[in-house]
Amino acid sequence: MRNQQHPPGTRKKVLIWMVALFVLLGLVVGWAVDRATNRGDAPMGKAASGNTVLSDIAGIFDEQLSGFQVSYTPAFADYLAAVRPGALNSEAWPEADYALFHVPRTYESDAKAVGIVVWVGELGTATGRAMLCAEVGVDRAGARIHLQETRCPDNVPSEPGQTDAPQERAAVLDLPVKIRSSLVTGQPAKRGMTMAGVLPANPARAGGQCSANELDATFDSGNAAGNTDDYILRVQNVSAEPCELSEATGIEINQGTEILRPPWTQRSSTVTLQPWESAASAISYRPDDISSEHQIITLHLPDGDVIVGAPAGPSGRVLAVSKSTQINATPWEVVGYGVGVGTWENGYAFVHIAPPCQSQQLAVTTPRPEGSSSEQDEAEELPYRLLNISTGTCRIDAGSFAGLDTVPPLDVAAAVVLQPGTAVDLGITGGAPNLFDILVVDGVQVSTSVR
Repeated sequence: MRNQQHPPGTRKKVLIWMVALFVLLGLVVGWAVDRATNRGDAPMGKAASGNTVLSDIAGIFDEQLSGFQVSYTPAFADYLAAVRPGALNSEAWPEADYALFHVPRTYESDAKAVGIVVWVGELGTATGRAMLCAEVGVDRAGARIHLQETRCPDNVPSEPGQTDAPQERAAVLDLPVKIRSSLVTGQPAKRGMTMAGVLPANPARAGGQCSANELDATFDSGNAAGNTDDYILRVQNVSAEPCELSEATGIEINQGTEILRPPWTQRSSTVTLQPWESAASAISYRPDDISSEHQIITLHLPDGDVIVGAPAGPSGRVLAVSKSTQINATPWEVVGYGVGVGTWENGYAFVHIAPPCQSQQLAVTTPRPEGSSSEQDEAEELPYRLLNISTGTCRIDAGSFAGLDTVPPLDVAAAVVLQPGTAVDLGITGGAPNLFDILVVDGVQVSTSVR
């Protein structure tokens, strides 16, 4: 029997239904893949851009949390939330906003990473904002923040809730999710060696008072283990001319909910700072019980105010003072390009986070071989010595380090953290030129003496 022929109209309908079925199947598969990688109800954007955005954000967090020593998740998360205004205001910050999730309220011994959701793109665009999620931890061996991209949990809002409030700390979302990464990995990175008493050999006279706009300041690490808290306040002249630094008139501490102006005493002292040179003062006070875990500290000087970097050290890097706490400061001591002689009997605190060193932070010299005369021993190859003359902690990453004038690329075996006034020696095949008693700062040679 011959097969029965279907009318042409019937065959056409069957073909249309088959095409529709394939299209529907494609949509279902696409939806499933999108759910597995991110969220089905939020556009993913360009997949290749996710790592770039998270890498940029990690770099900004490195800058904002420079000098931080990580121990517990709540304090670390508090800082991540508190630096949102500074992060969003950074020139390198991408078109994005963020919030945190999975932040425990207790200090757990098995500290886990912090969850972060990042909304990428402009608000109100036709395609909406792309959304990325990650677990934020710290790679101590690399002295950097690490963001591991992960699937976004359910119920993440499609838009940030703080778009109109860039000066507010980041929100913490209540999202049930299991964090797999640890808060910290690896051992602390190598630290630089302390350089004491490196001063200009031929200081020039100051032309006037130091302008607050041409000063950088920070609290170096100190000792907060006894009856008093003791820190070193470091101020650097970042102008191209010598200037006079007079005693500070007070200090202001913004704790978010309250602004403190505790009693401040610094004995009369005026010193001259050469370009790139620093002065230091030791501050001391009896600590009070405080609840703040983040502060913005401002030093009042005769010619204006200077923001002061927080003390390096453990999570919750704050000055433990109340509005009535008496703070005493010693007269300014010129420490030159290193640190003050005898200043660091308590040693530096370990630092887990630091941004990459910039060329203007580093001065270049060569160490004099032990037991040598003024002439270089031709048989010995000298290393380059890189000295952090700035007020900011920074890191030199493992690999090839380049970007300094007159210095070829240098091989770095492992990451090293340079706190203010510390240095690292990096060897080079053939040896470095003789730079005994000379610092090369921003392309300029400065004669030095060690006292």
